[in-house]
Amino acid sequence: MLVYDVEIEKLIPDKKEPNDPKFEYCNGWGDHSGMGISIVGAYDFTEGVARIFMKDNLHELFKMMDEADRIVGFNNESFDDKIIAAAGYDIPDEKSWDLYHAIKDAADAGKYAKGYNLDNCCWVNLGMRKSGHGEMAPKLWQMGHIGTVVDYCLRDIMLTYKLLEMAMAQPLLDPGGSGNRIFVKSPL
Repeated sequence: MLVYDVEIEKLIPDKKEPNDPKFEYCNGWGDHSGMGISIVGAYDFTEGVARIFMKDNLHELFKMMDEADRIVGFNNESFDDKIIAAAGYDIPDEKSWDLYHAIKDAADAGKYAKGYNLDNCCWVNLGMRKSGHGEMAPKLWQMGHIGTVVDYCLRDIMLTYKLLEMAMAQPLLDPGGSGNRIFVKSPL
């Protein structure tokens, strides 16, 4: 298995705020090719190693994805998989597995249920939080804070990995606030 997370180069416009002329923007949430990839973090279960991929070594990520039996992310079906596809690699549906959807399915949460983001899922189950918010990553990237974005991405993949590992070993606490234990379907 391979756990991965994508960070983008360009900001997604906020419908409530005007674009800041100091930054570059894509054309919205559907503009996956316009978002661009700043970095991709991946954790390889086989080697037990986390790696970072950028434009110069993205082909190595695609090779790892070819070799993986399962490619796991958090909300990757709606976001990361589409950005990877726009970069030239289509992750086969049978290989892609989304921990976000698996948790929501296990909790029988509706489409618009609150509390199922990675930060809350990890806080409730691991006592750990994300180091920031994803919408800040492209801004930090454009400001030249590359190390901060790398650190943010690595933390996200490791939190996803830890949450996945826990979900495969025991029931999780429902992050939606019910207090119930939920049994998440295994990606294997």
